Amino acid sequence: MPSAFSITPATSRSRRSDSPPACAPFFKIQIVKAKVFEVMLHKLPSGKSPASALEEQLNHFLAEHTEIRVVATHMNTIVAPAEPNALPSVEEAYIVIFCTVFYTE
Repeated sequence: MPSAFSITPATSRSRRSDSPPACAPFFKIQIVKAKVFEVMLHKLPSGKSPASALEEQLNHFLAEHTEIRVVATHMNTIVAPAEPNALPSVEEAYIVIFCTVFYTE
């Protein structure tokens, strides 16, 4: 008795060698890179703000890399040397501001 359905074995279909397998995800994997910018407050010229210094660095980077897509940013501040229990110290403290830009190409 003939069947109403026809089953074709998977091996009989030809597939291009450069095509992804049928179970491949439908999204493209992109590698996220990071670029760190820093501003050392003790090295800033008098009257220049840390925000404008970071802005100049970031704008220069973006102008050189017009093809990137910014994914996220993160800022952090470090005070060195760290003062235990926030007591006054005779050592001069240095403040460094970091801005990290995460991007894809």
